[in-house]
Amino acid sequence: MPETFQLTQANTLWNLIEYHGHDPRPIFAEEDLTFAVLSDPEVRIAHRRIDNLWQLAADTIDDPCFGLDAGKVWHPSHFHALGYAWLAASSLLEGLDYLQRYRTIFSERGTAYIEQSGQRLRIILSDEVKLPCQMDSSMSLVMKLCRMNYGEGLKPLHVTIAHPAPSCAERFTELFQCHVEFDAEEDCIELSMEDAQRKLKSGNPLLLNLHDEMVKQQLSAIEGTTIIERARKHIRKRLPSGELSADELASAMNISLRSLQREMTEAETTYRELLRSIRQDLAAEYIQDSLMSLTEVAFLLGYADYSAFSRAHKRWTGQSPRELRLAQTAK
Repeated sequence: MPETFQLTQANTLWNLIEYHGHDPRPIFAEEDLTFAVLSDPEVRIAHRRIDNLWQLAADTIDDPCFGLDAGKVWHPSHFHALGYAWLAASSLLEGLDYLQRYRTIFSERGTAYIEQSGQRLRIILSDEVKLPCQMDSSMSLVMKLCRMNYGEGLKPLHVTIAHPAPSCAERFTELFQCHVEFDAEEDCIELSMEDAQRKLKSGNPLLLNLHDEMVKQQLSAIEGTTIIERARKHIRKRLPSGELSADELASAMNISLRSLQREMTEAETTYRELLRSIRQDLAAEYIQDSLMSLTEVAFLLGYADYSAFSRAHKRWTGQSPRELRLAQTAK
C-alpha cells in the first residue's frame, strides 16, 4: 500500500495556484480530482499524485519561489482538527510537539520533527520532499503557523534550505527575517527556546482537549481512509438498495471513475472483486444469524432473489447458503 497524504491539505496548493493567476481545475483534473473532494478529511491519496500536482503547478507558474506564498493562502481548516488544535496551544513548543505527535494524519511520509539543542529548538522538515516548491511551501507554512500564534514579530535564529539558492533568494530573507543558508544538509528552522516556551495569550486548554478528541478519532481511523476503504464502506451501505455500478460508486464518493479504477489497480483489485469480497464477508456473517431468513440475506446483499444469491454463494464456497446454515445448525 503506497504512503498516503490527507487531501484537505491540497486546498493550500489550489489557493496558491489561484493566487498566482491560474485556474487550478485543469491541473487537479490531471489527477482526477475536483474542488468538492478537497473538503473531506477522510480522503487520502498516494503521495505520488500530490507530488505530480506540485510538479504541474511548478510547470504552470512562472515564479521559482511561488511556494513561499503558501502561508498567504493557508487556512486552519486545511489541516482540519489539527489546524484548530494548533490555535489553542499554550506555547509554540506545545503546539509543535502536538503536530509532531500526530504527523501521520498529515502524511504517512515523514513530515516534520522537532529537536531541542541547548537554548535552541530545531524544526526539521522531511528530506523525502524532493521538489523545491513543495519544501518552500512547507517552510512557509511552519512560519505562518508560528507567527499566527506568537505574532508577526517572531524571527528564527537561523534557517537552512537544502536546495540551491534560486534567482529570487532575497524573498527567503524577507519571509524569515533572518539569514538563510542554501545548499545545506537539511531543511530546518531554528527558534530560541525562550520564544518557543513563551506562554501564548491565545492558549486554551479546554479547546485543545476538545479538538484532541477529534484528532485521536482521525488517527485511529487512518487505516480506513484510503479510497479503497471508502469504497468498501459505500458498497456495504448501498447493497440493501441493490447492486450499484462502478460509475455510481465513483459518483457517490465524489471522484471520477478513472480515479477509482486507478486506485483499484494500485491495490491490485477490481470493482467486481471488491464487490464479491464484501458480499462474501457479509454472507458469512448473516448466515450465522438464524433469525434472518436466507431470502432476507439475499436482499441485504443486493441480489434480486434468493436463487441468484445461492448460485453466487456456491461459486464462492462450494455450498449453497441453505446447506451451510444446516451444517452450522447441526454442529
